[in-house]
Amino acid sequence: MRIEIIDKNEASSFFQRFEHLGNCGLGVWHYGCYEGVTLQSVISFGISNFNPQRSKIGNIAQRYNLKIIQLNRGGTRFDAPINTPSKAVSLALKQIRQDKGNSIIVAYSDTKWNEIGTIYQASNFLYLGVTNPKGQANYRVNGRVVSGWNIRKKFGTRNMSILESEVDSIEKIPLSPKHIYIYVNANKSIRKAVAKELNSKCKSYPKRIELSVGSMHEIWLVRDATKC
Repeated sequence: MRIEIIDKNEASSFFQRFEHLGNCGLGVWHYGCYEGVTLQSVISFGISNFNPQRSKIGNIAQRYNLKIIQLNRGGTRFDAPINTPSKAVSLALKQIRQDKGNSIIVAYSDTKWNEIGTIYQASNFLYLGVTNPKGQANYRVNGRVVSGWNIRKKFGTRNMSILESEVDSIEKIPLSPKHIYIYVNANKSIRKAVAKELNSKCKSYPKRIELSVGSMHEIWLVRDATKC
């Protein structure tokens, strides 16, 4: 398998067919993994913000001169060999380090979609537990889902009464809890040092059987999304 940089349009087209959310999200850097001429998997990365004064991850990244990059999306053809997703993530991690330098890669698995982060576990990410959204939300504005951050940036508020007077149609979509994984994409000594600092926050990987979480049924999720 080989990896190449691809553009957003190609990544988006692939996700529409093979990933249940059907888009690149906030992805900025997109990588395609090929077997021969067949695009088997796509991984997209973007920028993630962790305030060094308010976040342990942000503080660690600052002290070790690490960027913080989010793995936003990953999708694989349904007929690809079973180990393709973990191979694709491994190649993408190596390539993003080559292109962008040392970093902490942050990835989330959404409980709303029965995700537990199986691929991140197979890729030796550290597991930090589950987020607490604390009333955070995305917004569906005139049929398009927009993050709460972008809503505040554009309108200066997230007050629904004000927003309803500004747009034709808006709906608040509460965020669901997400599993948090990180990967220290740097040399062995930095990986070891960061893992030691995060030791008290790291937890055992979640398992479907222990959480009574069913399969994602990826194919059906994508098919259902295309009907909407």
